[in-house]
Formats: sequence, structure tokens, C-alpha cells
Amino acid sequence: MRLDSVTLTSRDLARSRAFYAGKLGFRVVEEEEGRAFVIDAGGVRLTVDREGTRAPLSAAEPRLVFRTNQVAARCTQLRDLGVSVDGPISIPGGVQAILTDPDGHPIVLVER
Repeated sequence: MRLDSVTLTSRDLARSRAFYAGKLGFRVVEEEEGRAFVIDAGGVRLTVDREGTRAPLSAAEPRLVFRTNQVAARCTQLRDLGVSVDGPISIPGGVQAILTDPDGHPIVLVER
């Protein structure tokens, strides 16, 4: 068994698409105009859906964790694009950075 997909809700689909595709650089692989889009997030399908308007569950909500090389360079690139990023922060065995998407869903970038 392996994880196939994750679904998040968004209050502003265009803003979320601009963030995930434009700023994080993921490729949109499917789209239902005005309702949802799907990106390939490193082999896992991430669906961002307009259905529902609930706020993220803050600390209880699962975090999206993306493994990447050169977290420090990625932080600089994201800041240049206007994204607020905490880090890089040293952790046991590597470094990480923490940010949120436009709807407040937590994201962790990790380099090990």
C-alpha cells in the first residue's frame, strides 16, 4: 500500500493554484475549472478543492511535508516570490523550513 493522494480545501482556488504551481513549482495535471485542481507533488497527487470552506485545523491538521535539496536556497527563492518562510532551522539529521499555503495549511520543507 502507498499514499496516492491528499486533498485540501481552499477558499480561493486561483490563489491556491498560483501558490502551488507558480511559487512551489508543481505541475498541474488535472483541473476542473472553478472547482478543483490536481498537482503532481513528487509522485503524490495533491488535490485542492473549492468544496467546503472550513478553516485548517491548525496544529491538529496534517502537515504537508516535502523533501527537497538545498532548503536554504529554496527559502530564499520563496521569499523572493513573497512567501513568508520560517527557516531554515537545524533539526536532527538535517534542516527544515516551515510555511503555510494561502489558506493556512501548514507545509514543511525538509532536507536530510
